[in-house]
Order: sequence, then structure tokens, then C-alpha cells
Amino acid sequence: MQSIAKPTRTGKIAGAAIFGALAWFLAVPPIFKIPFPPLIYLTFDFAEIPVMFSFLVFGPAAGIISSLVLWGTLNFVGSTGTFGATMKFIAVASSAIGLWIGITLYSKITSRMGLKGALSAGFAFAMIARVAIMTVANYVALLIIAPDFLGFAVDLLAKAGIVNASSPVSGLVAILLITGIYNVIHTFLSLIPSFFLSTIPSASVAFRNMGKPWIIRIQAKQQNS
Repeated sequence: MQSIAKPTRTGKIAGAAIFGALAWFLAVPPIFKIPFPPLIYLTFDFAEIPVMFSFLVFGPAAGIISSLVLWGTLNFVGSTGTFGATMKFIAVASSAIGLWIGITLYSKITSRMGLKGALSAGFAFAMIARVAIMTVANYVALLIIAPDFLGFAVDLLAKAGIVNASSPVSGLVAILLITGIYNVIHTFLSLIPSFFLSTIPSASVAFRNMGKPWIIRIQAKQQNS
């Protein structure tokens, strides 16, 4: 069986922290944010790419560490405070968990694990997990944690001619549906660049002590088993 170089424990932790800090840097400046109309408080950013890259290169634990670093830094230096930082963490963590579930299940089901198949399965589960968990999180946030914000969001949809401002129930349903679409798009924007960056041969050269990326190692392990 061919030996696959693994990153050291110190390398994993350092890499996770570095990419978590990079994620924070990309999350804060308004120049890196693209509003999603009509719910303009939803924005696309590049912060999740370093987190997902950390996951695919160093492993699931590193991805969660990077997510926690992003959450912690956004709590202290960010425009959305603890609430926004926590919602961001839930979105990123749910994507990472779904990614891990998809790749793990694929490796268990198939006798010969292909990289494209593993990444496709991971992507599908990441998208499903993110949309499902964020739908619940937004439902709780709008009805329990920040009910006043529901009126603001419904007003945005009413101004766009999507719902009637006097119908908060239909407004809530529309908000959840539109937010779901937003999360599907954000999954594409976060994972596709991460997949590409983590699997190019030069990735190992750029980080000399990291060994082979996690996604490459588990593929090789499955094929050699």
C-alpha cells in the first residue's frame, strides 16, 4: 500500500487558524460583499472559501476550527455583532458538516472512490444541509430572537412587489424561500473555488509541511483498501 504524506497536528492547527483569519479578513470589508436583492441584508462574500479550503486540505476538524476562528473574530470586529456572526457560523458549519457527510457516505458506498464523485456527493449534501439548517435558523431568528426584523424583511419584499405587507405569514414563507435560494447560490460560490484550489498539484507545494490534501488522502486510502 502506498504511503500518503499527512500534515502534522501542528500544521493542521496552524493552517486552520490562518485560513480562519483570512476568512475574517474577507468577511468584514464592504467592498467584498455583494447584496442579494430584494433581501439586501443577505450578502455574498468570499469568507467561506478559506474555511472550505481548510476543510478539504487539512480535514473536517480543521474546517470547524476555521469556522470558529471566523465566528470569534466577527464577534469582536464585524458590522453584524454576535447575531450576524452566529448566523454566519451556522451557515458555514452546516456546509462543512454536509460536505463531510457526503464525502464519507460516498467513500462507504463505493468500492473505488473517484475524486469527482466524492466532491459531487459532498457538494450535494453541503447544499442540502445548509438550506435545511439555515431555514430552521432563520425561522427561529425571525419569530423568536428578532421578531422586529421580520417586519423590515417583509417590507423589503413588499417594495419589490413580491408580497403584501399586510400578510406577515406569506411574507415569512417568501423570506424563507428566497433565503433558501440565496444559500444554494452561496454554496456554489463557496465550494467550487475551494474544490479547485484544494486539488490542484501546486497546493502541496505552496504549503510544504501540510502533506497531501485531506480529500486526496482519503481517496487514495479508499482505492488502496
